[in-house]
Amino acid sequence: MKKLFILAALAAVLVGFSGCSNGTSDDNTPTVKQSDLYGAYWGSLEVKTPGEVHIKKMCIEIQENSVALHNNVMPYSYKVITFTDNKDGTWLIGCYNEGEDTTKPSKHVCVTVDTTKSPFSCKPYIVPMAGFTDCGDCIKGKPYDNEFIG
Repeated sequence: MKKLFILAALAAVLVGFSGCSNGTSDDNTPTVKQSDLYGAYWGSLEVKTPGEVHIKKMCIEIQENSVALHNNVMPYSYKVITFTDNKDGTWLIGCYNEGEDTTKPSKHVCVTVDTTKSPFSCKPYIVPMAGFTDCGDCIKGKPYDNEFIG
């Protein structure tokens, strides 16, 4: 009788653990499509000059065929972009000038989008201005409506 009880308890434990995920795949993880990244992300741009730090509001607008950095300091738009799903909840968007090799890292702007946060956030890295500019996390929000024109 004691052996039967132990075997029944062991069987119950094994059945209980058989439903646990081993971490190799999780079918409940939502799939984020490239189009889910499209929209306006709001944050700030920090520009460092000798003895001063200027913080300016900015918007990064991600669309299917362009990325635009909107602000009153140095607005710019890129029409040649690449999207890379890093498979860890982040995406990398490379921004290029016309004719540049898109198989190499961007020499201009890279945007990392974090889809594990709600709402999504992104962090731009402005390659030629590394060292004297910094962008905080930009949060996906309301559509851009020409707030920085003029």
